[in-house]
Amino acid sequence: MGTGIIGRSIAYFRKPDPLHLVYRRIGLKVSDSILEVGGGAGSNVLSLQRLGFKKIYSVDPFIEKDIFCGNTLIAKRAEIHNIEGNFDLITFHHSLEHMQEQAKVIRKASDLIDNVGRILIRIPTVTSNAWQVYRENWVNLDAPRHFYLHSHESLKILAENSGLKVLDLWNDSVSMQFWGSEQYIQDIPLNDPKSYAKNKQNSI
Repeated sequence: MGTGIIGRSIAYFRKPDPLHLVYRRIGLKVSDSILEVGGGAGSNVLSLQRLGFKKIYSVDPFIEKDIFCGNTLIAKRAEIHNIEGNFDLITFHHSLEHMQEQAKVIRKASDLIDNVGRILIRIPTVTSNAWQVYRENWVNLDAPRHFYLHSHESLKILAENSGLKVLDLWNDSVSMQFWGSEQYIQDIPLNDPKSYAKNKQNSI
C-alpha cells in the first residue's frame, strides 16, 4: 500500500496498524522467518501472511489444535520448548508476562535465533509514567494473569542472562491503559455496565 494515487490516498487517510509500525521500526523484511510465541489462534500471523509473509506461524499451548488457512499453518498447539529450527525474528506480543518460567523461555528463544536473529518483546513495563501515577490501580497489573512486571533494567538483565544484547527500548501505549486505570480508582471493573468498554456515553 502507498504506491500510486489511490494507494497513497488510502495510506494517508487510513490509521496505521500500531503493530505494523513496530515491525517497520525494527526493519522487518518479507523474507524473514518469524515465530510468534503465545499468539493464540494466529490473528497477527494471518495479517502478515496477507501482506506476503510466507515463513511465519504462531505457537501456543492453549489452543485446541493446530490451525491452518488452506494448507498453510497459522498456529501450532505447542510450547516454544517443542520448537526446533532457526528464525530471523521471534515475537512475544503481550504474552511473556503470562509465562511463569520467563528466563527458560528467553533462553530457548535465544537458541532459536542463533547469532543473527532478533527477539521482539512487547510487555507492560513499570518504566512508565502510568505506573508511577496509578500504582495499585494500574490496569496493566492485571493480577493474577500477569506473573512478572518488568522495568527496562530488568528486561536488560533477562536478556543478558540469556546471552542476548538489547538493541532498542521504547514505550508504546493505547488509551485503555488510562481509562481503565481511572475506572479502577473509582472501583469500576472493565466489564462493569458503567465501564467505557461497555458504555462510552455514560462512562466517567
